[in-house]
Amino acid sequence: VASLAFSLGNAHRYLEPLQAAIAAGAALGARVLGDSATADGAFINVHEYPAIFINHECTGIFVLVIYAAFLLAYPAAWLHRLAGIAIGVIVLQAVNLARLVVLTMIASRWPELFDYFHEYIWQGIFVAMLALLVATWIDTINRKTAVLR
Repeated sequence: VASLAFSLGNAHRYLEPLQAAIAAGAALGARVLGDSATADGAFINVHEYPAIFINHECTGIFVLVIYAAFLLAYPAAWLHRLAGIAIGVIVLQAVNLARLVVLTMIASRWPELFDYFHEYIWQGIFVAMLALLVATWIDTINRKTAVLR
């Protein structure tokens, strides 16, 4: 449903400033690590050529929607749910930015490996991170409620 809203309802247009900010952050991170990447709007340039376009899917919005759905469906206090979502947004966005820094450096140094790392390695890392965050949150909630009983 979220994907359809973004595509058919043009909701993805609201993420364009975030896309540009993420591109700038990833290019900065790559430069800090010794690369020469630059950002131009939602594009990350390596060797003065556009290499990566940060589209709305690259913002991590769909991972965040799945994460929030898990937390909202779990029987917990609303304050715990909202705190978990806030922490998850921070952690998942940090992982997403790290992902884009690494992918920028791969695009710069080993462009032939970019698709493999983008489609397989980082997708797996995101799924694992999502499962770890949900499991950690559930464990934390269960411990808090066990203490209150």
